[in-house]
Amino acid sequence: MRRVARTLLWSLCILVLFSIVLMLFLPTILSTEWGKNHFLKNFNEKVHGHLAVDKMQLGWFSSQNVSGITLFDQKGEKVLSIDHILFPAPLLKLWWNPPLDFTVSNLNAKIEWFNLRQTNFDEIFNLKAPSSHQAEPLSFAILENVHANFSSNNKQAVASGLISNGNQSGHFQLTADLYPSLRISADIKNLPVELLELFAQKEVNLKQMIGQALNLSIKQKRMENISEIEMKFYSRQAEGKVEGIVQNSSFTLAKPAQVSVQATPALNQFLFNDQVAFNLSDKIQFDIRQLDFSCNDPIKAEVQATVNLPTLENSDQKNTFHFEGVEFRLAGDFEKKIMHYKVQGQMQPTRQNEFLPKFYFYCAGKAAFEKDRPFLLTYEFEGFQTPEKSHPILKMDGTWGLDLLHKKRFSAKGFAQNFPLSYLKLGDFPPALQVALGPLLQTDFSLTLDDIAQQKGYLKFTAKGNEWQSEGSLALDEQLKVVEPLKGNFILHPKAFDQLQALSLPQNSPQYALLQPCEIQFKVNKGIFPLLEGKNWKMGIPDSSFDFNCVTTPLQVVNLSAKKQFSFPPLNLKLSSDNIFQDLKFSLSAEEDSQRITLIAKGLAENFIQDEKIHVASANLELDVNMLHFPLSSFAKLMTFELLAKKIEALVGSEVSANLSAKIQHLQGPMQLSVSGENGKLALDGQLEKGRLMLAKPLHIQVKATPQFGREILADILPPFSQVIRSDEMLKIIVDPKDFSLTLHPLDWTSMQLAKGTLILGKMAFVNNGVIRTLQTFFKINDSSELTVWFTPLYFSMKKGNLKLERMDMLFADHYPIALWGNIFLPQDKVKLIIGIRQPAIHYAFGIQNLPSDYVLQIPLTGTINKASIDLSKAAGKISALIAKSQKNSTGQLVGTFLDLVSGKLKEEKAPPPTTTPFPWE
Repeated sequence: MRRVARTLLWSLCILVLFSIVLMLFLPTILSTEWGKNHFLKNFNEKVHGHLAVDKMQLGWFSSQNVSGITLFDQKGEKVLSIDHILFPAPLLKLWWNPPLDFTVSNLNAKIEWFNLRQTNFDEIFNLKAPSSHQAEPLSFAILENVHANFSSNNKQAVASGLISNGNQSGHFQLTADLYPSLRISADIKNLPVELLELFAQKEVNLKQMIGQALNLSIKQKRMENISEIEMKFYSRQAEGKVEGIVQNSSFTLAKPAQVSVQATPALNQFLFNDQVAFNLSDKIQFDIRQLDFSCNDPIKAEVQATVNLPTLENSDQKNTFHFEGVEFRLAGDFEKKIMHYKVQGQMQPTRQNEFLPKFYFYCAGKAAFEKDRPFLLTYEFEGFQTPEKSHPILKMDGTWGLDLLHKKRFSAKGFAQNFPLSYLKLGDFPPALQVALGPLLQTDFSLTLDDIAQQKGYLKFTAKGNEWQSEGSLALDEQLKVVEPLKGNFILHPKAFDQLQALSLPQNSPQYALLQPCEIQFKVNKGIFPLLEGKNWKMGIPDSSFDFNCVTTPLQVVNLSAKKQFSFPPLNLKLSSDNIFQDLKFSLSAEEDSQRITLIAKGLAENFIQDEKIHVASANLELDVNMLHFPLSSFAKLMTFELLAKKIEALVGSEVSANLSAKIQHLQGPMQLSVSGENGKLALDGQLEKGRLMLAKPLHIQVKATPQFGREILADILPPFSQVIRSDEMLKIIVDPKDFSLTLHPLDWTSMQLAKGTLILGKMAFVNNGVIRTLQTFFKINDSSELTVWFTPLYFSMKKGNLKLERMDMLFADHYPIALWGNIFLPQDKVKLIIGIRQPAIHYAFGIQNLPSDYVLQIPLTGTINKASIDLSKAAGKISALIAKSQKNSTGQLVGTFLDLVSGKLKEEKAPPPTTTPFPWE
């Protein structure tokens, strides 16, 4: 028994002695290559990676030094290297009374973040399951030349080195004082801003918003379980200062903080997508009143602040938006990836320096960050006219966010109540639109945009104003498409008519007045209108298709300057097109209940728009117009086409019944027109060739001889006899189709080519005035208020604006046969005619005998079309010569010859022969 006990005692002593020896030599063993490799083998079996050490020097009575430390991840990539880690104290001292002094030399590392809490080192040391090791890191930082040491004598720890993202490098220095209280300070110069992208969305370009590098300083003072922190930062485009208290892993703001960010193009692009922009010379200033941040699970944060925003401008700088008193609150739950917010304030819009009503707003909602939806913001928005924020004028709710393809989406559903339409001035809407819609808007709407950039979405609305209402459904897909009929009606009042007229017509235009309200109903059954890119969603007319109908009640308008009144019967206008570049169908009807006045027009126009401009020359046109008792001349007077109105009324009368049919292709095709009225009628059967009107059949015009016909028609083609009173029969104008042409595109009356025309006047009565009075005086006819003239047909032709009149014989005042021939030059407004006094008229008036039966005394009629006159001096000289030559003696013959020479008779050409024999009065 004693032997057993002695054996056990010796064994225990040997074991103890071995243990002591082992303990004494353990540092030496671990410092050997075998010991180092054995330690690394056990260590590497427990991590997802590989650790390598060049040398380990450990000793109970000497310093501890590990050199050449390298750490690789499981892909074999180096993520950490340290030249030396040195503990100056012996291992025995570290065991019993550790001073913890150490030095780290030349540390280099690459840290990758897969999310806010997981890095590549978490995966290596198996702190978390390597769920995201296959994913690309959201952000990474490279540490270089890091040196750190801690001194127990100075109670201070210091670290410094370089930090970069591979492109830009910054320098940092950290200092921690442990006595008498904990003080920590960090100073980072030129911190690469890209390292902060972990905390931002991919669409947020922080470098362009705040600058490429950030300078940051942090100071912390710890007293018991409370820490005071002061943080300052500044960059090229941002700066701020925050002071707070940390207690129980929670940060609370100690005093109000200020943060400012310079407005940049990148910030404008992210916030507004280039539609509007902050003024780049201003800063966004945040005055933060509350900032709480808790690092306990779940991580939460809350911010309340006032923000001073720069002036917001649209792209053409016509509109500006000035913000005042904007306050917001953010409350985030980072575990749930949700952030609640509230924003309120007021906005003063201006349009070209014109102040519009102030707009007070309130908006609240939450933002969510999810895997299947990277960003989704919900909102409830209200707008007010008063600072008390009562009775919203605009209220809506919806979402704004990004999908997995990073497409921006937006939805809004709500209503507007008494919304001031003066805000329409902020858009490129014509001022007349605000007048037509009135001062206030009431509407319910629903808008969804599946892709804001591509303008894809859906809009449904009902809207009304004081005198109008409308409803419809529209689809957006780089075009505006009518899904359900867009319809409505409005009442046009005289006051609104005056305002629209002042906005739409030039200042020197004739002024009109509406005598009574007119109701207009419209309906767009279908429609597709392209939306022009980069132009704020304006509709493009080319490539549009639509089916439009408009109906009105009777419209009574008066021309104030001309004091002319016109009553439009109810109008029904229809327009439709499958592609306005290719075709446009139209119809217009105006009918009174009595069916007395009727206007019906319908047609088709094709290929009349090219390069977004109207090209008549390339168009195809089909037109069919029917009028019945339509007051066309009154309408022309109303539109201040006074000359045209007078011509129409002189030819056919004030009320017109007409039929027009045309089928034109490239300015070529048939055209038929028939017109009738109380004063006359005409029938035209023509052909358009290259923009010129040709006649297929003779043009027949029958006109009643009225004073107006004389002033407006005869004054141009037969100036001496324009002051007509009446005629026994209808006058007739016949134009031969041979060699006739008139350029209609563009319209040019002087281009008319006319080989043969006939004017049949018959017997007419004229006012005793002008040339008529001159002839009455010349023939010594007793004074009378009117004189009669009997005409033979007048044959005329026209070329290059020169109207040539063949000889026309007349019986003047029942006893004096005369003739007329010559030229009228329309472009030059020049008359060069000859009035021929025949032998019977000379004999009857002056008793001169012995003249040949075919003798014609020629008297010039010259001047302008409106002022042509006879040279009475020459006429008297010629008569005197005839009287002298009628004497039997030689002296009379000599005097007569001399008078012929003075009056120019010897230079006269022979008078043309009559065109009509016998004369109708013979």
